[in-house]
Amino acid sequence: MQAGGRRFDPGRLHSLVTTIRTVAAFALPALFLTACGGTEIDAGKAESLIKDNIGGPAPKTVACPDGVDAKKGDTFTCKLTYEHGVPPAHVTVHIEDDDGHIRVGPGDLRFQR
Repeated sequence: MQAGGRRFDPGRLHSLVTTIRTVAAFALPALFLTACGGTEIDAGKAESLIKDNIGGPAPKTVACPDGVDAKKGDTFTCKLTYEHGVPPAHVTVHIEDDDGHIRVGPGDLRFQR
């Protein structure tokens, strides 16, 4: 049940997902992070940047893996959870260079069904 005694309607998620994709298109293309030491991605900083810049409803949690080497062209996946019946999601993070700069684009966010 949602606030006010309404049942959650999964059909209403389409507009939410469309809004998130539209907002993310403007919020994330220039998302970069420099890892400490230049050889490993700082998972905590990546999680904070994703949580603060994902667009749409703010995720309740963001979990990125530790120990990811900063290797140009590689990717890693972070898990996102939401409140109020929004399904969990995954976001693919692209490593731009060996110094640890990362990028997340609007097509990288995928909600689980």
